[in-house]
Amino acid sequence: MTSDPDPTTVRGLTLLLTLPEGDCVVAADGGPVLSTGEVAAGEHWLLDTARRVALQTHGFRIQGMRTVAVAELGPADPGTGLQVYGFATGGPDGGGWTDREVPLERLPADRLAARLAASGDAAAARFVVDAAEARRARTDEHAAADNLRWQAAYLRAETPWGQSGNSGTYEDWERSRRPVAAAIERSGTFLDVGCANGYLMECVQAWCAERGLTVDPYGMELGPELVALARQRLPRWADRLWVGNMQTWAPPDGLRFDALQVRPDAVLLERRAELLAHLRDQVLVAGGRLIVTMAESGPYGTAAALLEHSGFTVAGAHGHVAWADS
Repeated sequence: MTSDPDPTTVRGLTLLLTLPEGDCVVAADGGPVLSTGEVAAGEHWLLDTARRVALQTHGFRIQGMRTVAVAELGPADPGTGLQVYGFATGGPDGGGWTDREVPLERLPADRLAARLAASGDAAAARFVVDAAEARRARTDEHAAADNLRWQAAYLRAETPWGQSGNSGTYEDWERSRRPVAAAIERSGTFLDVGCANGYLMECVQAWCAERGLTVDPYGMELGPELVALARQRLPRWADRLWVGNMQTWAPPDGLRFDALQVRPDAVLLERRAELLAHLRDQVLVAGGRLIVTMAESGPYGTAAALLEHSGFTVAGAHGHVAWADS
């Protein structure tokens, strides 16, 4: 796959929007097939423009994006800048991030490419084919690298919840994340898998304390820079914050946790059941609580559906959060 260009040279972006299971999404009302837009002043093409443009053109909230091709906008004048082409994965916006409602049609990439070719747009058809092939070729390593790219947005955020991946208000953060604490029903240890800056660790401890529960929080995170930020913010917990890949990580010194929270949509769709089994077998105590949060749509796009598909018995659910006992 093509590497990302220098952000200062990118002037435009074209995205093929895809669902987690691979189907493409296009406007069903005669609107645009691909999501295309210009980089606005002060925007980073990946962290800002990609998200904004997908919402504006298709009412689609992206969770990740990968570059497929880069082209000069004006070959005769290199100073004109670059157009980035890539595929983005996510789902229709359901969180109020845009008031633009776009009727969407989903279809396989080969059908979309054939439709574009029949309409005379051979270049767009070829891009769809190339983007679909790049998507099929993704590996665990690609998924991890993509997650690290997106973490740059966390690091530049000005609020603690923004540094944990929520770009809304504190009220948005609490509405989204308090169900994690509600899933904890007894005192004990809690591990946030993908803890970012550690803010959820703090909140879960405080929210559980409101119900008389004593929760001892820990965290692990893929990105070293975010772990460094968490240790800086929470020096009292510096020795319980670790860098690791959730698909393979095991706690040091034989530690096990009474409860953990994870967002499996950070890994490839076909690897999510395996991830949950790994966390149950290698990270939780026997009878521990596995709390799953999901942001994407898709065949197992709800946390409860993913748990059931993965062989767990759902013990409870609240919105996009569900939990099961190991």
